[in-house]
Amino acid sequence: MVRKYFRFKLKHRVAACSVLQTIVSVVGLVLTLVLWNVPT
Repeated sequence: MVRKYFRFKLKHRVAACSVLQTIVSVVGLVLTLVLWNVPT
């Protein structure tokens, strides 16, 4: 029972980290593209 609980918790944590990492990388890519296209 404890093993199932920890496995579910770990799976949930990995999913949340994956979503957050995807959001951060997309925002970074968009900011890079915006700054790259700003006329100097």
